This record gives sequence, structure tokens and C-alpha cells, in this order.
Amino acid sequence: MHESWDSLHVSIKAQCPICHIVWRNTRPAPFAVIRPEKGHFTSRWLRRGNLQRDPRRIEIKHPNADGDDCCTMINIIRRVKSESPEHPIDPSDNEVYDRELGLIRSTPLSKDMMSQSSLAQIHSWLETCIAGHTACSAHLEAAAKLGARSPTRLIDLQGPQATSWSLVITADNPTTTFQYVALSHRWTADIPKLTQAVFGQLKSGQSDDTLPKDYQHVMALCRALSVRYLWIDSLCIFQDSPEDFRREAATMANVYTGSLFTISICWPSKSGCIRTREPSAMVPKVLLPTSDGDQREVALLVDNHQWVRSVSFAPVNSRGWVFQERALSPRILYLGNEQYYWECDSLTACEIHPRGMPRKTLYSDPFLSRAEMLRPGELNRRLNFSWPKVVDQYTRTALTFQKDKIIALSGVARQIASTSGDEYVAGLWKSRLFPDLLWSPYNDGKQQQQPSTCYAPSWSWAATSDHVNLADIVYNPGDDTGKLMQFGIPHMKPLAQIIDTCVVPSDQDVFGDIRSATIDLTCLLIPAEAQDCPLYPEQVSGRTSEHPHRYSSKTKVVSLGRWSSDQESEPEKFSLDRSGGFIKFSSPYDQSLPYFLVPLVHTDHVQVGTLYRVPPAMHGLVIQLETHPENRQFRRIGMFSINIFYVGTSALLRALIVNTLLKLVPAGRQTAKTEDGNRDDESEKNEEETYLLFVSRLRAFLQTDEVKGNTSDPQAWVQTDDWLDARWSTVRLV
Repeated sequence: MHESWDSLHVSIKAQCPICHIVWRNTRPAPFAVIRPEKGHFTSRWLRRGNLQRDPRRIEIKHPNADGDDCCTMINIIRRVKSESPEHPIDPSDNEVYDRELGLIRSTPLSKDMMSQSSLAQIHSWLETCIAGHTACSAHLEAAAKLGARSPTRLIDLQGPQATSWSLVITADNPTTTFQYVALSHRWTADIPKLTQAVFGQLKSGQSDDTLPKDYQHVMALCRALSVRYLWIDSLCIFQDSPEDFRREAATMANVYTGSLFTISICWPSKSGCIRTREPSAMVPKVLLPTSDGDQREVALLVDNHQWVRSVSFAPVNSRGWVFQERALSPRILYLGNEQYYWECDSLTACEIHPRGMPRKTLYSDPFLSRAEMLRPGELNRRLNFSWPKVVDQYTRTALTFQKDKIIALSGVARQIASTSGDEYVAGLWKSRLFPDLLWSPYNDGKQQQQPSTCYAPSWSWAATSDHVNLADIVYNPGDDTGKLMQFGIPHMKPLAQIIDTCVVPSDQDVFGDIRSATIDLTCLLIPAEAQDCPLYPEQVSGRTSEHPHRYSSKTKVVSLGRWSSDQESEPEKFSLDRSGGFIKFSSPYDQSLPYFLVPLVHTDHVQVGTLYRVPPAMHGLVIQLETHPENRQFRRIGMFSINIFYVGTSALLRALIVNTLLKLVPAGRQTAKTEDGNRDDESEKNEEETYLLFVSRLRAFLQTDEVKGNTSDPQAWVQTDDWLDARWSTVRLV
């Protein structure tokens, strides 16, 4: 461990491969220059730096350029060249070494990233993918279902030797086949834009040097790869026309899936995204001399965080629009680092590892692969396991305009709908509507953001600008969530009925901006009120002077009304304390108005692997009446979960809810009381039959041993004849 920044600086300059890996994981950007001066970084390094080493790994904990703690992990893959008593040969080590060595390029890198060897490598990745990658072919087949067509406008690069470009309208050239590359990048303040005023000039032609260096480098690379057409959003969509933006935004799935590949500028710079490099500092193979100086061992140094820090955590991938660009592109070439990185459904590689990244370098990549997200087949498993990850990762990203929250994911949603046949409902899926309704903002102790300025119904995760977690409901592989309302999933049953969903888009695109959206439910309405209780620090941070009743994210004490058979006047108060479950509020609410708990789903024990068994639980919504008394509509203000681990208020509340449902859910031909004030009193015959079938199944389920825990967990049930102050109603959520 170097004891000073000066010492580390000297070692980096001397091209020590270990120290250079540390520098690559510490610097603020790949184009940062190593400097010898001391500063605040030195004190942080000496105070918090730590090195742990064993024969197979070096782990260095140190601050990064922002002052946050980070960890550099370097795997050491050894091979003993000649055996000795001190250095025995381990066949398994040598086998791993030989396998990893096979991934490393056999010829040295050039300092020039536009060299023939680097361009040949890109050609090789592209040609291999087109000719031999089965998974990538499946991706393109899925894309073809969207109806492939050329983008409305493209940039004509005018040939390999050209130094100027022009904007072309593809519809004006119906006989031309437009094979193009799409650009994915992070917008900056001085980015060139297509407007009505400059449209004519751009069609006539412009010199390359009128554009930023990043754009110039991308154009030069395309020409060197014999690609004539390029799509860049800022220059191919009118930036002063909301109508053109909405129209073109609806075609994003076509633009990126139809491209030959996408170029992504990971690390933008005013000096450009292709620069000279020092190849000797990037060689992963080193000799390890023994104490007598004999070089019996050779080792490969594998930076475990190389892919994540160079690509996944690069600035470009922190942007909301880029999330779907990465997801939809059949192939991506990443620029802005010291080497080119490649990603498709079958291969993740870089110039040093052209045949594939070492496996350990991909373990910590949070991005859900396109193969998992969009590949046809296995619909139920993909939506159950992948969609919560999509929402989790997408809501981690940032948008310049929160109003783009839904439309910036519309391409991904459109392709999933195309391959699955499912119905998209304002950020949720019809087949798994109840699980998707149970989202909540992550509670990380930071101040909650304001609600999203994007119009979205209160029940959609797009209604908040926070990082969102979908309900942690465990599925078994093969669960068909579309059968939930028919009681067709063994370990999961509905406690409410979906009557109708209605989404009215701003135009004709159901995946784009929304004008209004509603869900009609027949459900149990349980009046509730929050009790005065001490809040955790992170809950206090969720309150602001602007919103004195701003939500606290984990209010756990709630008061309900409890009836017993010997009561005649009014129900007594029953408190769900902290051992009983939790409520997570997701938006501000009016404390002068009552709110209600709405049970949606009951889950039984689920076995996960051989060691972990998920206990039974109930999950539902927290809703509040809108302040407009004439329409009697409700908005979602949170969710609740009752996890039954042991006898206590959670088990008691579960029993009270079951008793209440059995008492209030009609057994015969009774219709639910309507709360929205807008429904037609005369129900269609098939709707009535569906309702009667649902309530009969619900009542039958509520009387089974599965609910009362007689077989699965007797301790999770409390014997009581009491019930809750509630009513069985039909409500409209807006």
C-alpha cells in the first residue's frame, strides 16, 4: 500500500499494472490526467485506504474522485511455469489461467483508436454477430414484429472520404435502403439542434467542423466502418415542435432496433470521445518473480469492476432516455474509454478481451440484459422476474424533464407488448396488475422528491419521481399471473376484483403520454387513521414546510375499527403496531380526510431454493377519497403489507380481514355498493356472471386451511370471531 499520493503517482507513471487499475477506478473520467500534487485526496487515501491481499485476489478500499468510499478488486489468476517445492503446480489454477488467457487479444493494442487493427476488431464483432449469434437473431425477430421502417430523417455522411454531411428525408428516397447507425449520448448545454429555422441549411449540407468534437469523432468512425447514414436525436427530431417530438418518440423502438448497431458515448468530452491511449498500462499479463529472482510464475490481473465502471456506471447510462436505447439496440459499441467496448445479446467484450469479458467482471452489472428483458417466449417468467428489475433500474436514472417519465420507456413497453400480447396500462401490465400496483418509493434515508410532473394516475409508479421498488412478491417459475383473478396460482389469491381499466392517451399512442387513466375495483374498504407515533429520522426528512402533511415513508402504527359480537354501539380502536406490518406512503395526503386500506393479494408460503421459505402475507393499497365530492373517486397514497412471522397483531389483523371478507362479501346475487357515482346501475350479463364467479371462489378460498394456517403455519393464525369496521364496495382509482 503506497503511503502517499506522490508514491502512487510515480508508480502509475511507471506503468505498474496494479496501480494503474487503481487509478482507472479512482479517476473522475477516462480522460482525466494523473497529477503529482498533493491535496485533499491524499489525506482521504491515507485515512481510509486499505489493502487486503491473498494469493488469488487483491482488494483495495479507497476514496474515489468524489470522496466516496469505493473498492477495487483485482483477481490474480496464476500459472506456475516450472514446478518447485515452494511453487507446486495446481492443475485447476493452470486450467483457469489457460481459459482466461484465451479471452485476451494476442496482438498489442495501438495508441491510435482509429488504427486498422481497432477498426478490424469492430468489423469482426459486427460480422460475427450478424452471421452466428442465435440469441441476437431472436432479438431482431422480436423487433421485426414492430414493423421495421426507416427513421423519418437521417444524417447522410456522404462517403468514406467526405468531411461534410446533410440531412435527408427518407420518404423522399423510397428506393434507397438506409442502413444506419444510431447514436446514444448525454445531452449538453451546447448540443446542436434541429429547428424549423435551420432545417433548410442542414438539408443543403454542413461541414463536420460545425459540430462538437464528439459528433465529429462518431462521424469519422462511421465513415471508417463504411456506414453512410447516422441517426442522432438532436439533429433528426425537430426540437421546437412538440408534435414532431411526440410522433418521433413513438418510433424510438423502431429507430434503435432497426439500426445496424448503436454507438454510445459513455464519457462525453469537449476534446472528443476517441483519443490516444497508453497500451502498455492496459496489459493484464504480468510475471511474478520468486524470492530467488526466478520467474517461475505468470499471472493475469483481472479488474472485477472494469465493465461496470467503464460502461454501466458511465454518465450516459445514468439518463432515463438512454435506458431504453440500451435495451432496444441489437448491438452497442461504447466510446469514450481507453478502448472500445462491445455489447450484444451473445457477447460482452472489449479490445483487450475481444472474445468475451472475464465472467467476474460482469457479476456486479445491475443492467438487465436485453435477452432477459425482450426475448420472445417464457412470457410469464419474463414479466414476473424482469419487469420489477426494469422499473427498479429505469427509476434510478434521471430525466431532464419529468414529463417524459412514461414516454421515455415507451419503446421497451411497446416491444414487450409486441412479443407477449399483454396490455400496457400506464406503466403496469394487465396480466400482473395487482403486483404492479404494490410499488413504493425506496426508503434510503434521503429526502423524498416531489411528485413527478409527468401526468400519471396516482396508482402508477410514474406518478412519483423517486426510485421505485415493485412489491417483493415471490413467484414460482411458471406462475401465470394472468390467472390470478381466476384463482389459478396455487400460492397467491386475489382479495379484490378488477372490474375495468381505462387509459386515454394524449394522442393515439397507448404507450405514450396519458390524458387520463382509471381502474375500477370491487374490494374491501377499511377506514384507517394514523396514530401519533415517533417517526424515524428518514421519515422526518420526508416532510417539508410546503407540505406539512407530506408523507412519511414508513408509518407503521395505524388505527382501525374492530367489532366484536357483543358490541352494540360503535367499534373499538384496534392498532396495528410495528410488529404487525407496515404502510409506505407514496404521495402527500390530506389528514382531514379519511384514508382506507384495500387488501388486494394473499400469498401463502413460497419455498425459495432449499433454505429459504417466504412466510404468508397480505398486501394491499392505501387510498384516499378525492376532494371533489361529486365524483367520489379515490387516489392511491401508498401500500401496506402484513407479513405473518409469528402470533401477534399481524396474525390478528390477517384473521380480522378474513372474517370481515366472509361477513361482507355477498354469497348470492347481490351487487356491490358503488362508490364512484358514475357506473351504470344495469350491469351486463357477462359482467354479473364474472362477479358471481369471483365472489364464490373468494368465499371458498377464505374458508380453506390455506388461509387459516391449519396446515402451513398454525402459529400464523389467531382464533377470533371479531371483524373490522369496513364495507364491500366498488371504487374508481384515478
